[in-house]
Amino acid sequence: MPEYVYTAKNEKGHVSKGKILAKSDVELANTLAQSGYFLTSFKSLQQTSPIAVKSAMPKLKPKEVLRFTFQCATLLNAGLSLLDGLSEFASESENKNMQIVMNDIRSRIEKGSTFKEALNYHHKSFSKFYVSIIGAGEASGKLVNVMNDLVAFLEWQMELKSKVAQAATYPAILSIVGMGVVVLLVTKVVPTFEPLFKEAGATLPGPTQLVLGISHFVRDFWFLILGGVGLIVFGYKVYNNTADGHLLLDRIKLRIPMVGILLHKLALTHFTRTAVICFKGGIPILQTLDIARETCDNAWIMRSLVKAKDFVNMGNKLATSLQMAGGFPSFVLRMISVGEQSGSLSETLLKVSEYYDKEVDATIKKLMTLMEPIIIVIMGIIIGMIALAIFMPLFRVSELMGK
Repeated sequence: MPEYVYTAKNEKGHVSKGKILAKSDVELANTLAQSGYFLTSFKSLQQTSPIAVKSAMPKLKPKEVLRFTFQCATLLNAGLSLLDGLSEFASESENKNMQIVMNDIRSRIEKGSTFKEALNYHHKSFSKFYVSIIGAGEASGKLVNVMNDLVAFLEWQMELKSKVAQAATYPAILSIVGMGVVVLLVTKVVPTFEPLFKEAGATLPGPTQLVLGISHFVRDFWFLILGGVGLIVFGYKVYNNTADGHLLLDRIKLRIPMVGILLHKLALTHFTRTAVICFKGGIPILQTLDIARETCDNAWIMRSLVKAKDFVNMGNKLATSLQMAGGFPSFVLRMISVGEQSGSLSETLLKVSEYYDKEVDATIKKLMTLMEPIIIVIMGIIIGMIALAIFMPLFRVSELMGK
């Protein structure tokens, strides 16, 4: 068995280098994929130079991944061959990316790779969760059931993202319009009154002097403002890319009123839904916690799952481990405990997920109901203060002229 020197990278960009024994480059890639890494370059110790692993394969969009999964599920449900179906779908597809991916997967399966191994080469399109579920389905002989579950999961995931995006769109537009009006007032409207104030020779009130000062600063140093905003955004991204920074920022997000509640519920519904698919696919609990950790989009919850995995590994039950890890409400812990005792953990977690789906909908509606008037009131106060600062000296000028 040859020994390979490899370079690999995970989804977070962390690079890993080392040596490993493998029968072939395919086995090397699959071994690394099981640890969450994808191969970027490798060299057999019998070779003189490393071989770069080309990542020219396109990345499928979520809708395209769903379509691919649906087509594969349809084939398997009809009892047809996956190879023939992929070839047919690729030839009929008008999407070039879909054609390339389907043809490559079909080609790898023809050469002896399993479906999971073929998907491993398309790590940009198919997540570790997706590939692991497919592998579990192949190993247990329940690939048809797994594909159907994946279709339902991807549809649910897209629907959830759509709800969150719709909830964030209106407040974002309202905020942008409000800020645009404020900038227009400060840079265009306020300067037109300044000559009139100078001609009148009246002493300007403090609020008016402040607004005029802000107007001068914005017009004269707009590049500093844009640079400052860009620096803040850049600093946020850099700090968020560090482990400690990501953990701290995500913990702060969970403490934001209403928004933190929504983020927590989103993380819980992702965890429970992912765990259901994993358990139904026959994936062991330790691997399930690893996969579920990656689907939770909050580092604080991810950290709790890492701790929970350690406790499970020490022989504790899942409910007890999650309780000791922290971050999970008592309702979830009670339901998981009931599921473990009754031997119906998948069904119990599905009910918990459906409960949190409704909770997410209710929280989004409540958040929308609160945010709209809050943004309007804040923008109204700012615009009103600018207007008052402009009209206060005008009132004084008119009083002087009346005398």
